[in-house]
Amino acid sequence: MARAKSVTDMGDMDLLEALGTARQDLFNLRFQFATGQLDDSSSLSKARRNVARLMTELRVRDIEATEDAIAEAVAAGAAADNADDAADGFDAANADDNDDAADDFDAASIEADDDDDADRDDVDDDDKNDDN
Repeated sequence: MARAKSVTDMGDMDLLEALGTARQDLFNLRFQFATGQLDDSSSLSKARRNVARLMTELRVRDIEATEDAIAEAVAAGAAADNADDAADGFDAANADDNDDAADDFDAASIEADDDDDADRDDVDDDDKNDDN
């Protein structure tokens, strides 16, 4: 049976092979238990834990690989953005001024939308009063 220390030392293919073997062993133990041929019922829980241990290690490796890929993509994207900004003559000092103008525009459009909604509500109220 694989232990935690040896599981972390295994290669990916060895780990997958060990998981397949552990699942087959667990299946056989369940079959023996169902037919009444199993003498040591604690071997079922040991086999389940072994399968869980192997699956956990596979999942840890999958998460680490995904995090590494994301970090590389972010680093590559940041380097590309910096290169694009330098090529375009991007000026960080003036970037804030542009953001402020965009914020002012957004606030004005939101206020205009609120006024339109209020006008529509007034029209709806007038229609209801006409029906009475």
